[in-house]
Amino acid sequence: GDSRPTSSRTQLSDTRMPAVVSDLWRYAVKGLDRDSLDSVDLQPGAGFPADRRWALHFEDAEPFDPQQPARLQGAHGAGAEQVSKGGNSRWLHKSNFLCAFTAPELLGELETCFEGASDVLTVRRRSSGELLLRACLTAAADLARAEAWFSELHGRAVRVVQASGPHHFGNTPAGFSHDPSGCVIHLVNAATVASLSAAASLSSPPLHPARFRPNIVVSAAPEWSEFRWVGRRVRAGSAILEVLSRTVRCPAVNVDARHGSGKADIDVPALLSRHYPQHG
Repeated sequence: GDSRPTSSRTQLSDTRMPAVVSDLWRYAVKGLDRDSLDSVDLQPGAGFPADRRWALHFEDAEPFDPQQPARLQGAHGAGAEQVSKGGNSRWLHKSNFLCAFTAPELLGELETCFEGASDVLTVRRRSSGELLLRACLTAAADLARAEAWFSELHGRAVRVVQASGPHHFGNTPAGFSHDPSGCVIHLVNAATVASLSAAASLSSPPLHPARFRPNIVVSAAPEWSEFRWVGRRVRAGSAILEVLSRTVRCPAVNVDARHGSGKADIDVPALLSRHYPQHG
């Protein structure tokens, strides 16, 4: 589900419900690898610091002004960024970005790491560990080099964009109905993922929570119990998270480069609809 903090800064630990926070993950660049965190400080109404702070925007896609992220021109559709014009909400679809939705297998070949203290992105080839790119995303020369590299990789020109002020290039539009920044925290229950794996007879390997690109993975909670949290507030350490909605699943989750084959060989939305139509 999607949630957002409503209390002061905190180090996440156990929730007050029968659940344990087992993983904290940040995705500094939309569509690229996660960074594992030991702890995170949360501010009211914000997501994880630097989470999806940057995005790889196709130059020939819908017009984009990173200085005015709430005034972008967009196209309606599922799996989209919500934007607004004149106060009326509109959407910028994920197809406007180089991301896990548009190129899951290609990006799955990359192993990336983001250093928050220096804003440096490191890209390696997942199969060999070969260094492919190291660039500071806040330095103009490095930024241009990163844009050229990703453009050549995909064969379509991209810009590395960063919105001014708080903004979240998220995989869900849920946050925008609550705040113009769109900042949310994506939570996944490991037991629910295991339940879907068992129902679909997936064991070699089973589905892994990382496939769903969450910020928080909880364990020790009953399967599907997180759906009962929607509309409620749950405590994580000293933080209180307001659970906004379930997360809609798109084909981006059909690829898992770390724990699966790296190919789009499992239709996860179809599995959800087949085995859990009440939830899918």
